[in-house]
Amino acid sequence: MRRALGLVTAVAVALSFAPISVFAQCALCREALTSGGNAGLIKGFYWSIVLIAGIPLVIMAVVAVVAWRSWRSRQTVQSHEAIQGITDA
Repeated sequence: MRRALGLVTAVAVALSFAPISVFAQCALCREALTSGGNAGLIKGFYWSIVLIAGIPLVIMAVVAVVAWRSWRSRQTVQSHEAIQGITDA
C-alpha cells in the first residue's frame, strides 16, 4: 500500500512539472500551441488540462488516504486487543 501511494505521488509530481507540449495530445491543442498564437489561449489550454488530469488524481489520493487510515486504525485496535489479552492472561 505504501509503495502504491509513493508511486501515485511520484507520478503526480512528475506530471505537475511536465512542459505544456506534453499535455497537447489532441490535434487542435497541438496546432494551437505550435502556431505561436495567443499566449492566453496557451495558458488556458495548460490549466484546463492540468485540472482535467489533476482532479481524478486528487480523488484517487483521497480514497487511498481514507483506505490507509481505515486499515491502520483496524491494525491498531487489533494490536491493542492482542496486548490486552496477553496482559489479562
